Amino acid sequence: MANLVRKMSHKGKKGDTINIPMPSRAVAQAKAANTLVKIQQDTESNVQVVINKHFEVSRLIEDIVSVQALSSLRKFYTR
Repeated sequence: MANLVRKMSHKGKKGDTINIPMPSRAVAQAKAANTLVKIQQDTESNVQVVINKHFEVSRLIEDIVSVQALSSLRKFYTR
């Protein structure tokens, strides 16, 4: 997943706002020979994320010994 997302480090506190730039994508347009290209207007935007919530994930593994015994399963849970 890490290769599919951009990581943005943030050092702040509850109530801070993170501004994430969202560049627009251009649209491919057909062009005939010896004609001018059509310049596309920039439509960049910004997404604001307010840091105002806390999240947590908890998991109970009843038989931890069996999970630790299988290296593939152990890697799944520790990653």
